[in-house]
Amino acid sequence: MKREDVSRIFEGATDDQISAILDINSRDIGSAKSKGDQLTEQITALNAQITQRDADMTALREKLTAAQADAGKLTEAQSALADLQAKYAADSQAWESQRKAQAYEFAVRTKAGELKFSSNAARNDFIRSAVGKQMQLDGNQILGFDDFAKAYREADPSAFLPDAPQKPAPTISLPGTHSPQPAGAEPSSLREALSRKYNTQKG
Repeated sequence: MKREDVSRIFEGATDDQISAILDINSRDIGSAKSKGDQLTEQITALNAQITQRDADMTALREKLTAAQADAGKLTEAQSALADLQAKYAADSQAWESQRKAQAYEFAVRTKAGELKFSSNAARNDFIRSAVGKQMQLDGNQILGFDDFAKAYREADPSAFLPDAPQKPAPTISLPGTHSPQPAGAEPSSLREALSRKYNTQKG
């Protein structure tokens, strides 16, 4: 979405309001892309595990078939089964660790998207530091993240954009209305911003 698109939808919106909506849209896109990349990695890893397990089961069936014809090979088949069970247990544990690490990194990137950094490099450095901190993840909430972000800002204030001065609540003139409507709190998503517009038109 471009600035002129927002200006056309929200007629009379100020530059600050347009920038705020574009920022929200950008964060939404970035969050969706990050989640999509994470899911793609998980699917690729699962497909690789399925392929390997199919090969392992084929080899085990061959050993069991051979053991039926030759009792002396039963011990070999039993050993292969035990090794396979141990391997699957280790793979499951590794997969769970990888899943938790990806979920944690996604949560960090989502929270970082709510902050205003001075550059992409500053954002990436912040994300690396937060991921390395290994804070506890409770559902979608990172325990201690706000304290971490505060300490990071104090240690490296140049990594963030300065806080904008407080301004009176802006107003937006929506298409089809004859008077500006108080904007109140900024919408938390592009969907909410569009919903406000259409609800106002219906009213």
